Amino acid sequence: MAGQEPDALTHCVRLLARRDYTENQLRERLERAGFDAGDSQRALELLTADGYVNDAQYAQRFVEDKRALSGWGHQRIARRLREVGVAPALVERALAAGEHDEMEAAVVLLRSRMAPPRDDRERRRAHGLLLRRGYDSELAYAAVRALERES
Repeated sequence: MAGQEPDALTHCVRLLARRDYTENQLRERLERAGFDAGDSQRALELLTADGYVNDAQYAQRFVEDKRALSGWGHQRIARRLREVGVAPALVERALAAGEHDEMEAAVVLLRSRMAPPRDDRERRRAHGLLLRRGYDSELAYAAVRALERES
């Protein structure tokens, strides 16, 4: 066995030992590594059936991590999950799960990064920060105003 190339399943297991992947990400990795499409599909079916690859769980963990650790908003999270191949229905389900107040999260993020804005320049800066983090424009505007009222 020494010197043998790993099969598609072994390759996936090695990848999954380091971090989670979506089914689409694994499929792309297998394709780049030169595995046959049929072998890749069988490996992914086995891993999915055994629960090692689960896009719904991936999406849920991703949403929780990005909200809590990175302060990302709904739009940025959804965009990133779609980019890695998570089905739109799973993205929406993950975003809707659990207790999350997007407005409160935006205000907390602003509070942690800056003082309440005193002029238009600071308001634009705060608004821009929230937009870059993936918050809706109207929600970002309301969050900036809420932070202003705190002062």
